Amino acid sequence: MRRLAPPARTSPVSGGGGGRAGTAQTVRGHEAHRRSCSPRSVPRGSRSCNSSSPQEPVVAAHLEQISDAELVVRARDRGDGVALDELLRRHRDTAYRVALRICLNPAEAEDIAQESLVRAWRSLGRFRSDAAFSTWLYRITTNTALKRAGRRTDVVMAELPEPPGPDLDPAGRVVQRERLAVAIAALAALAPQQRACWVLREVEGLSYDELAEVLGLTLAAVKGRLFRARAELTAALARYDQDTPTENTPNEDTPTKDVP
Repeated sequence: MRRLAPPARTSPVSGGGGGRAGTAQTVRGHEAHRRSCSPRSVPRGSRSCNSSSPQEPVVAAHLEQISDAELVVRARDRGDGVALDELLRRHRDTAYRVALRICLNPAEAEDIAQESLVRAWRSLGRFRSDAAFSTWLYRITTNTALKRAGRRTDVVMAELPEPPGPDLDPAGRVVQRERLAVAIAALAALAPQQRACWVLREVEGLSYDELAEVLGLTLAAVKGRLFRARAELTAALARYDQDTPTENTPNEDTPTKDVP
């Protein structure tokens, strides 16, 4: 299944001038090359998304037009396994993506995402219909990831994506890869809640009110954690930019996003 594109950022953090990528778009590249690593299974008890039934493609095509709220009603109140399948399929990449950006370890992120989907499936009867299913799943996934997260020492960065853009010379590509490594290391050094707050705001695009709901914090606490996270990440990239020769910096017209 094709991985879903990440939501647009609402407040990018600048990592320095000279046309260099901001922190959020830099970190987004960490998992771009792992698009095939997202969870491929759904919780036991629901129908498989890979059913070979000849009627399923027609059913699936129909369900794609149905809202999350209606799928929840069908799955929760009517015991519709096909609706449950579609609901979990629709959101499993988001669960993996959030888990990966918080725990920074692909294998662990797969476990967290699968555990989160199982929890959502088992708790669906307690889901309040006045809330968005996506926000509810963000909370489950974030809480599951935070239980395992710490200041990471096991960050997987062995396979960094190549910077896009045919105009980047070899030196420019080296700079972009190094900046990605710096950004990921800085993200890993954050306190877990700061990291989660930054990921959900800068990369996933949640509002401050949604952040407070997902993390169970006050608005003031959310803003404080986000301010500190932004400051740490921006400072880390600024230090790198200051120490990097300017001739290796891509020009302002060079594309710098790791993920379209």
